[in-house]
Amino acid sequence: MKKLSFLFAMIFTVTMVMAQNSGNIATIDQFGSNIAEIEQTGSNNTGDIDQGTLGTPVTNNKVPGYAGDWKGGAFIDQIGDGNNASINMHDGGNNGSSVYQLGNNNEGHQDIGTSHSIATSWDLMGVDLDQLGNNNSATQTTVASFGSAGVKRMFVIQDGNYNVADQLSIGGYVNDQNITQIGDNNNNPTESGNAFDVSATTLANPLSLSWAHKPAGDYTQYANQMRGTSHIYVEGSGNNTAQYQEYTVWSRSGENDAWMDVYGDNNNVVQGQLGFQNSSDIDIDGNGNVVTSSQLGDSNLVDIDLVGGSNNCVVGVEQIGNSHDATVFQSGASNFAKVIQQ
Repeated sequence: MKKLSFLFAMIFTVTMVMAQNSGNIATIDQFGSNIAEIEQTGSNNTGDIDQGTLGTPVTNNKVPGYAGDWKGGAFIDQIGDGNNASINMHDGGNNGSSVYQLGNNNEGHQDIGTSHSIATSWDLMGVDLDQLGNNNSATQTTVASFGSAGVKRMFVIQDGNYNVADQLSIGGYVNDQNITQIGDNNNNPTESGNAFDVSATTLANPLSLSWAHKPAGDYTQYANQMRGTSHIYVEGSGNNTAQYQEYTVWSRSGENDAWMDVYGDNNNVVQGQLGFQNSSDIDIDGNGNVVTSSQLGDSNLVDIDLVGGSNNCVVGVEQIGNSHDATVFQSGASNFAKVIQQ
């Protein structure tokens, strides 16, 4: 069974829909000077591109065919089984976005809701989602406001097994969020059986703080920022990672920064940050580690390194006031560290 439908209007529009085999559904709705492409090969695939509304159309600054033009305006490419990809863009502005899925039971979803820049290559294009492998699911949402100029760059790349990646940005000005996961059983405690237990650090759970816009339940990387950068890179098995940054007062230079690199097995990593001008860096190399970091004030710094095959380490850092600096370095096995600054 195939269902192909598209609606487009206004100025310049390029629409391409391709499908093979059975069960594919592709739908394109466009208003503005857009490009939309859906290519599907396999079974039970669904594609959906919805760009703009009549009142607030999505538009490109440049119409393809002119000098200096590059690609903009959605794109879905699916090869495999049971895939579902959806791109929604609303309001006016420059476009980008991409979903590429290859293999089994994957889902996509991108909901932008603001302008994000056209770039000169795929590597620089705003918003991206790549999935290769089994049972993967990735969701990106950006929204925007707080006087922001729009999305600057978000991407999710997943390779292998039943990974889950969530990413939400809300407002912001110079957003740069990306999640890369290579390995097994990441981000889903129900599937991996690797639920995060912060009690080992004897500190409060940073994920339980009063977040303004964080979706309920398990979630990975949420922002609500102005000039923030967030990054997660995980490679290994059974990992759970979460990273939340928040900054709600516009007109102050909230230059928050969060960073994670995780290698190894069965790691639980979590991070907080509610103030502005906070920076945190977490690097892990080893097995069975539990790491937590929480910053509730402003201008705080946290640096945590577990290196050299550090195993069974537990690290907890909690900073409540302002202008604190904490550094934890562990190399070895069965270590425990706890830092509290108020």
